[in-house]
Amino acid sequence: MFAFGGNAHAASAIDPATDTVVATVPLGGSPEEAVPDGDGNVFVNISDRARIARIDARTNTVTAMWNVPTCPDIHGLAIDERTHRLFASCKGNVRMVVVDSNSGKVLAQLPIGLGTDGAAFDPASHLAFSSNKDGTLSVIEKDGPDRFTGLGNVETAPGAKNMAIDPKTGRVFLVTAKILSERKGKPGNAPDFRFVPGTVHALILDPAR
Repeated sequence: MFAFGGNAHAASAIDPATDTVVATVPLGGSPEEAVPDGDGNVFVNISDRARIARIDARTNTVTAMWNVPTCPDIHGLAIDERTHRLFASCKGNVRMVVVDSNSGKVLAQLPIGLGTDGAAFDPASHLAFSSNKDGTLSVIEKDGPDRFTGLGNVETAPGAKNMAIDPKTGRVFLVTAKILSERKGKPGNAPDFRFVPGTVHALILDPAR
């Protein structure tokens, strides 16, 4: 298992059989979201450096560190294991960037909603998603290894910026709470919310496949 420390600027590799940290992997910045590729590699975005790191889970070492200057304040990260494509959501310029997970090459940039904090990919429908603080779920279709189309935004709920997906059903899960107050964010940013205590709830979306 890997645990990522934003303040520590490192990842901890943990052996669940012995409950011990077997290695600490320096990352040189604040990690945000990580995904495995099913082939022994773990990818993690470095939010404050606009970078994506590739970690070899067999040696617990960083084998690549790619600069992604077109993705400032990088937050969400998802992967299509079959075609080796990473989907990185960028809070700083309201874009989702598609990156080749073998070379680090940027293949496409597509618009998303404000305040992204999560991403996911559904291998059955070939859809990538960005969950956004402004109350939208951005949907991007992968037409081929190097062809991508923005399908627009689905309305969700304000504050629903974190997500997960069930790869068997394509069901999307988001979480938010009842809004107590709202304050306008900086230009180009989603509003800031205060939430009513005890009102956390899930949103469940069933995308068409």
